[in-house]
Amino acid sequence: MIKKVVKTLEAVFVSLLLCNTLYTSDITNLRALDIFEDIGMQEMEDEMAIDPDFLESIDFDQMMSNATRALPVSEILPVLAPIQSEICSIISEPFYKKTHPLAARSLLDLPIFEIHLGNWYHDWIVGVNLFFNHTDRMVFACNSTNIDSYLDLKNQTVINAIKTALPEILPTLEELFSKDVVRFLEELLGGAAFQSTIRLFENFTVQQRRAGFMFHAIKQWPELQIRTMLPFYYLERNIFARPEEQAAIEKQFGAGTEEEQEQFQQNHAISDQIGFGDFRFEGMYHVFEWDNFDFYAGIELTLPTAFAVFKGIKGKVFDDNLCQPKLELENFLASIPMDAITSGEFDPALIQEAKEILIGDLCKNKNGFLLSAVDRLNAIVLDQKLGNNGHAGLGVVFRGRTLMSAFLDEYDWAYNLSFNPRLSFQYYTPSTETRFFACRQDKAVCDALDFESTEQAEANFRFIQDELVEKFFPYALCARIQPGPSVRWLNRVCYSGEFWEFNIGTDFWIQGREKIKSIRANQKLVDCLDVCNAIKPFTGQSKIYLGLGMKRIREDHTILFSINAEGTWWSEAIGSDYTATLLLEANF
Repeated sequence: MIKKVVKTLEAVFVSLLLCNTLYTSDITNLRALDIFEDIGMQEMEDEMAIDPDFLESIDFDQMMSNATRALPVSEILPVLAPIQSEICSIISEPFYKKTHPLAARSLLDLPIFEIHLGNWYHDWIVGVNLFFNHTDRMVFACNSTNIDSYLDLKNQTVINAIKTALPEILPTLEELFSKDVVRFLEELLGGAAFQSTIRLFENFTVQQRRAGFMFHAIKQWPELQIRTMLPFYYLERNIFARPEEQAAIEKQFGAGTEEEQEQFQQNHAISDQIGFGDFRFEGMYHVFEWDNFDFYAGIELTLPTAFAVFKGIKGKVFDDNLCQPKLELENFLASIPMDAITSGEFDPALIQEAKEILIGDLCKNKNGFLLSAVDRLNAIVLDQKLGNNGHAGLGVVFRGRTLMSAFLDEYDWAYNLSFNPRLSFQYYTPSTETRFFACRQDKAVCDALDFESTEQAEANFRFIQDELVEKFFPYALCARIQPGPSVRWLNRVCYSGEFWEFNIGTDFWIQGREKIKSIRANQKLVDCLDVCNAIKPFTGQSKIYLGLGMKRIREDHTILFSINAEGTWWSEAIGSDYTATLLLEANF
């Protein structure tokens, strides 16, 4: 191994790590990741997992001198001209299949919060549920909980383009660069290796947890009944991979320390906040009453009162900078000295070290392109506002209550058993939301470029940069959203004895496909946006729930304590979740 070549090669990859011009937006919108805040050079070196001796061994003066002999932009595209079609196929193929937010059912619509006293002893009921709701795998698209249904990680057009391009370009690259560099590129982009690396990430998913308090109050008069609900809760979403998938990734790329992994998760895999949700109001009129049957009809209102008290408790929120970034490939390439890659040989161990350093740059550089692309994905699938994104709801609701003694009057216990159905329809008002839209460009536009022209080289290069940004960074735009109407049908059988209370029931809920009424952008941009795949689809869910309670009846009040649970047995375009609650309720 030639010492000079090794030292220069090290400088190449350090220039990758230290190059802050690879990914920037304008100076006022630079994203500052938490792991780089308020730390010195030593801590930054530790974060990047670089040996300080390694940094000290680099002759930066020599590196900058070599940088003047970098490959000019005008010479890059002519070299790539034979594979222009393949390059255009790669950059024009969409990376995002969908960009709509992941569907989640409102806490106010969960059936478990319908459980309360089966018999009224007094006019008021007030209570609080301590609840925990968990979705293990959220649905991305087509009822798939795997991220590859949302991102086109196995795009066969791209894979075929890479397979076709490599044999055509390798002889030209061997004339310009060392054989070891060419072999490194071939190994990195080779079909089987490339596909096996991508497959490590295809089963990633998103988990959601909601925990907190659901407060409710009910007031009854002879002919009227008012019900209210308001949650205060913690909301968290995180990227999740199974242990065997994590092990495979660590085997391929190496495992960081526990502290490094925790730091990465906090900055790039978790979004959380705590605050109040929307307020639900029901006003019911007692339509008629028979000996064993009551029927109510009324209105249901959902008021958009949700707001976050704290954000970024365990993780962070990713919507702090949603401007389109700029990819400065020209400056990046100018930082790579040609002398480092046009001659010499290097040890296979050094190639592996180079890979690790390059991956370190992609995963730890605070202005790195890859991590910024990951954060844009996180802003789409992890960031979720409390409540219903500012949409007010207006609907009608019907409730009934039938004592089983109407059919089984010969049994005393039948007087404590009741059937309680509920049916509601709700319409939601339009509201402005931040939504994400992929930009679909025609491949023919790229094919029409002249890669062999040195006069158009810079313009062509800027076009490719812009295409790469649009490929991995969907536009964040304000859009007027009209959610689809929802329907809920709930059945509950309640046994209310002298000391015990038991509830069991089923629930059916559906919500129609939403509409995007308008997008706040110029018409030229709107025309190239993939609006269809940014629309949240029809969703549905059905649950089974039950509760067991113990109560204490006194002359002027009744206290109920119950344990309740629910689970999903059917769902459409929404994750299967479960909820557990502890209910404390007073009737006075």
